[in-house]
Amino acid sequence: MIKSTSDDVAATRIFWLGLRAILLLEVLLAFGLVYRVARGALAAHNEPYHDLILLLIMAILCLGWALTALAGAWRAKPWSRALSLTLQVGVFAVAVSLFQGLFGQQLVLAWALVAISIGGFICALKARPNLETEPSQE
Repeated sequence: MIKSTSDDVAATRIFWLGLRAILLLEVLLAFGLVYRVARGALAAHNEPYHDLILLLIMAILCLGWALTALAGAWRAKPWSRALSLTLQVGVFAVAVSLFQGLFGQQLVLAWALVAISIGGFICALKARPNLETEPSQE
């Protein structure tokens, strides 16, 4: 067990809360993505269906990844930090593609995703899973 002070315990609790909040926001965004892609796939008449099905599968995988990271972070599991870090890298990559105009010029969304990914990355690095719940008495 890692010896800690009350300041370390308080700080890591704050970072876990921040990570949970960011992951919850990403889960909500992923739900919105799945909804929009599914709605667009149902409304598309002239586009090939295999492209829309692949996009829907990718959106569902993104949602599953975010839900798994949130479930792990909710229980403060060490593996959820690694899963969250890789998720934040993916979110940052989406933001970069928005800046480049691959999905249309959506600068506000791109900057929001950059802020979310950097915040999530920092929280995932700073949330320490092995800290004692109470500071050590020496």
